[in-house]
Amino acid sequence: MEGGEFYGAFARERNDIASQIQALDADPSAAEDVHKRLLSLEKRVTESFGSLPTYDQQQYMRSIKELSDELVTKKKGNTPKAKFSFKRAPKVASSIVATPTESEATEKTNNSERSRTIDSVPSNALALINQSTRLLTPKTNPESQQDIYIHNLDGCFVLPDQSSNTGQPIGAVHIKKLTRCIVILGPVSGSLLVDECAESILIVACRQFRMHNSRNTKLYIHVPSHPIIEDCTAIKFGPLSLAEYPRQFSPEEACHHANLDSVNKYDCVEDFNWLRQGPSPNWNLLGPEEFFKLEASELQVDDDVTSLLNRHLPST
Repeated sequence: MEGGEFYGAFARERNDIASQIQALDADPSAAEDVHKRLLSLEKRVTESFGSLPTYDQQQYMRSIKELSDELVTKKKGNTPKAKFSFKRAPKVASSIVATPTESEATEKTNNSERSRTIDSVPSNALALINQSTRLLTPKTNPESQQDIYIHNLDGCFVLPDQSSNTGQPIGAVHIKKLTRCIVILGPVSGSLLVDECAESILIVACRQFRMHNSRNTKLYIHVPSHPIIEDCTAIKFGPLSLAEYPRQFSPEEACHHANLDSVNKYDCVEDFNWLRQGPSPNWNLLGPEEFFKLEASELQVDDDVTSLLNRHLPST
């Protein structure tokens, strides 16, 4: 089972289990059945580790743990309370605990989040992290495939280095926390994974595409498998041929460079928050009038891309 099919099967089973957990208030006796389904789902994931990227493995196991925690909480809530009785409270020595100020607590949280983000990037990957209003031109290893991690960018423009047209394709791309950015990437032989993207434009050819927790974003893509979205709103999909920019691969060149199938399924989107009949209201297709064109002269900026972004992104 290929990655997209596995994700679809996993998402459906996860959603069914989540619904069953919520229904335990009416039927607490079903808790044991839910527990068995969780164990079975975990077994299927671990048995597939050999064919799943490390990032996917972590996401699947995190989802299972969240469901397990929900099940434990629900079971505790349905446990009959013990009869009330008076008991002598043990004496506790008084102590004064210093409480951090709000600013100290915020700084500690921010530092912890920043450290966790940076630590999660493999040492051999290319990372674009914690940047604002910058023109970024990532240069991947010309001799071997390399993954790219794009985390916490605000008001940035990402454009491939000129040499990307002759080097190796990108292995996989992990994008998290992107706000008002334009991201153009060279061909990706693996997955493009997007989380928390808002008011942005992404232009890329990839083998698989998955997007979570995102809104108001345009996607000009070539993808030979069904794109998957979840917890997203106002997402627009269009073919890679609707975009024109400097240092560009044609769709045919991109497919050849990354060994991708030439069939583009950009319009076969699966929304895992919309299981009813009829089209999902969370995405639609770009029209021909939404053609994206970037002139070479627009890249003559002194490291401040605000005016360029304002020309191509919706006003806030």
